[in-house]
Amino acid sequence: CVCVVWGGRWVDSSCCDKIGAKITKILAEVELAVSLTDVSVAGLTRGFSGNWSKSNGNMGSTRGEGSGEAAGDDDEDTMVMYIMSHQDEGGKHSCVELQIELPPPKPRHNRAGEEGPVGTVEFSCFPASMNTNVLITVFTDPKWEEPWNLTHKVPDCSVKDFLNIKSCEVPEPCVRLEDVEQRAVVIVPDNYFLRFLYDVMPEFESTNPQDSGKLKETEVQRSFRDIVPCLCIEVWSASMADAWRRRKCPFSKTPGFRGNVWRLSRLQVEARGLALQWTFSAPCNVSGHITLCSRSQSGECQEVSGSRQQLHINTLREFRDVEPHPSLCVQVISEPYINLTCPFETPVPWSVDMQLLVKNVTLIVRHPTRMDFSMCALNGDECELLTPTIQEMADGKHFHISNLSAPRCLQIWRSDVSFSARVTVCPFDTCVRGRWPLAVAVAVAV
Repeated sequence: CVCVVWGGRWVDSSCCDKIGAKITKILAEVELAVSLTDVSVAGLTRGFSGNWSKSNGNMGSTRGEGSGEAAGDDDEDTMVMYIMSHQDEGGKHSCVELQIELPPPKPRHNRAGEEGPVGTVEFSCFPASMNTNVLITVFTDPKWEEPWNLTHKVPDCSVKDFLNIKSCEVPEPCVRLEDVEQRAVVIVPDNYFLRFLYDVMPEFESTNPQDSGKLKETEVQRSFRDIVPCLCIEVWSASMADAWRRRKCPFSKTPGFRGNVWRLSRLQVEARGLALQWTFSAPCNVSGHITLCSRSQSGECQEVSGSRQQLHINTLREFRDVEPHPSLCVQVISEPYINLTCPFETPVPWSVDMQLLVKNVTLIVRHPTRMDFSMCALNGDECELLTPTIQEMADGKHFHISNLSAPRCLQIWRSDVSFSARVTVCPFDTCVRGRWPLAVAVAVAV
């Protein structure tokens, strides 16, 4: 048995073997059933296929169907075929040398009359780890064609037939709910790691210290307040490198933990020039929408037209062309929950003053740079767009509105940006409030 140099060093030749083979056709398809096994278990067979040809009309195959049919032919010849496996993870390398008999060509056909495979190779000592890639290389001596390469994906431990492999033997975590103490207790055997994670994509960045990494404890307690339906538990061996991990999501069917999803979620908003960036972090999938809204003094927040977006979790999004304003807020709605964030504390660089003469109203807007504004008159839930007379004065823009019917209020906003908060002005309410203290004073004087 001859060893083969692989990667500049000698490869262990303990699994080399010789298998007889015969020629059956000029251009044949050879099926390689190469067994990729864990170091502790044999018998995991996989099939491969490839093409070889020889210019002089001979073809090498291996022991299989038809082997031994022409063992006594006088013009029989031999060659060598090498099959090698290479696995980067774990540095596992193996080779096998096959002695191949070359009898006269005898084409074989299947039931449909088509030329079929000439035989198979089964070899059971190529080591491989679960859930990894193994490179299979085949070449001949003398060389007939370029080496044939195939990458084989070894399944993970979720395959039922692999559960008897030592590296796949991971116990299932035991979870006990204690209603009185309002906690869950997770129990795992000694010498095993445990990790909490969330079954959501993109990943949720938790601030809980228990979610920061692996825990090597046989018993872990977790408060009900920190449990959501998509919280999962991973368990794996602490004594085995790259051990397979068993995952369990024991809270997925417990409706009482659903409310914690909203409690543990958070909205982060940051203004970047005229862009308002937002990220809604949530431990589980959440459906809903997010909008800009203009908050009034009463606390109600009116949605800014055209700003509604679908809610995407754990990813950066933005509203574009937004003017910062103290009354401009971001609202997340996911029935029955509402999250309201008003990120702008500094006042805007424009202000509104008002003058009232009978039913004629003048709004004076002061702004340091060029800005355009629009306004409307509120009528119930609707707002009628107004076209006031505008004058450019030394103290700002004067918007003149004639014959405004009481008790209507006005809204004004910037129209040179896509999203702007609306400032509400109620001139007649101001007038009434202004007269009321005087009436009281007169009554007291009397």
